[in-house]
Amino acid sequence: MKKKVILYALCMLCFLLMISFGLIAYAKTCSTSINAKNCKAEMQMLNDFIDKEQQVKKADKTLVVYYAYSDNTRKLANMIHEKVGGDILEIQPLELYPDDYNAVYAQGRKEVEEHIKPQLSNNLTDISEYGTIYLGSPIWFETIAPPVASFLYGQSLAGKTIVPFCTYDGLGAGQSIEEITHLSPNAKVAQGFAVKRTEVEKAGEALDKWLNEID
Repeated sequence: MKKKVILYALCMLCFLLMISFGLIAYAKTCSTSINAKNCKAEMQMLNDFIDKEQQVKKADKTLVVYYAYSDNTRKLANMIHEKVGGDILEIQPLELYPDDYNAVYAQGRKEVEEHIKPQLSNNLTDISEYGTIYLGSPIWFETIAPPVASFLYGQSLAGKTIVPFCTYDGLGAGQSIEEITHLSPNAKVAQGFAVKRTEVEKAGEALDKWLNEID
């Protein structure tokens, strides 16, 4: 009888030890799993933070983009690019406008009045790395040239700052700022700069003053 009691006690002890070891192993497994999940979550948060920092850093870049039928707007764009740095891009329509004045006048007027947006040959597909965009255009019929409207229409500019500049041969910038704002409703449109096309080369001092004001 005494032997049976001892044997029973040993069996119970072994059983309890097995349960104890099992519980300890399970607890370690759970702890490892929880730690792994926590580690994974922390790594994801770190990666998200790094991605956001990189996006912000990229979005600090500056782009000078412009359309020029003649050299006037191109000269002004290059003057601005020399002062603000960043990248520069000339907008180019897929079909160039005719050299004949009467022909380009008629085509330009039709496109402006009918809100026609000509296809571009080098429209950027991704400008997410640019936070500030200096946007240049000649003034056609009191607004931006149609290729510039095409550029704005084809881009996502939400959260970006657009800084307009233009050359004109009439009464100034006309409705260009309103048109840019209309085509880029989620962007910030800064104070623009306008200069008569025959006075571009003399605009250095006024250009510096404008850039200081918008900085």
